[in-house]
Amino acid sequence: MNDDISDAKLIEGVKKYDKKSGERLFLKYNQQIFVFIYSRHSNRDTAKDLTQQTFLRAFQNLNQLKEPDRFKSWLYMIAKNSLFQHYIKNRHKDVDFSEMEPFLYHEKDSDDYFTDDLKSKFESALINLSEQQRDIVSMRIFLELKFFEIAQKMGITENHAKVAFHNGIKKLKEVWED
Repeated sequence: MNDDISDAKLIEGVKKYDKKSGERLFLKYNQQIFVFIYSRHSNRDTAKDLTQQTFLRAFQNLNQLKEPDRFKSWLYMIAKNSLFQHYIKNRHKDVDFSEMEPFLYHEKDSDDYFTDDLKSKFESALINLSEQQRDIVSMRIFLELKFFEIAQKMGITENHAKVAFHNGIKKLKEVWED
């Protein structure tokens, strides 16, 4: 694949329904987006689906991209939103801690570990948060969203998101230290 072609040129081709331009753009960023999503959601099949969903949304909304040279950062933003929507859609289901392990490892003698005791303690801590606090803490920590982004997605003020996050972290610390 020739990476010398700028994203702007490839996007121009995609807008003209040039299949090869779309394939090149996909191949250029597919692996990066997959790794980004997989590092935050360790279910490989779900990560593949969310990666495809990210590209589909990007290609469907290319006309909204004002600066084609910023395609890569725009694509990462779409990937973050896909993750967020996946978490929100599945938030009422039982928490699968195997999917959260990449975020929860601790270092001990340079070996990663995640004990059942630690898993249980974290689960107990999360249960003590309100649903809104769990969502805000998850979006901030796992999805690395900024407070204004969280506020927009939840229909609350940025200050409310900050206060709820602070209180949620405070509760987590209290439970964790018990």
